[in-house]
Amino acid sequence: MWRGIAHVAVFCLAIVITLAVVMEQYRAPIDTLFKTRSQKIVTEKTDDEEDIWNYKSNFTTAKEAYEGLKEFAIRESEETYVLRIIHYTR
Repeated sequence: MWRGIAHVAVFCLAIVITLAVVMEQYRAPIDTLFKTRSQKIVTEKTDDEEDIWNYKSNFTTAKEAYEGLKEFAIRESEETYVLRIIHYTR
């Protein structure tokens, strides 16, 4: 019985994955057929004229980015350590 249920589940999963790939491939014709919109390009600007949809780094060099990541990793590890101590002492 479980073997049959597993086969049906795998078959359904394969169908869903295949449909997802096909629908992504033919997204534009499907949108036209059903009069829908699956994507929208947004070009709004904020008050300070920065693009709010694209990430812009505050770092100017790779060395600055590395140092920033290093500081972030150290801070996060310290916070995680403290949280674990608090959790295990309760």
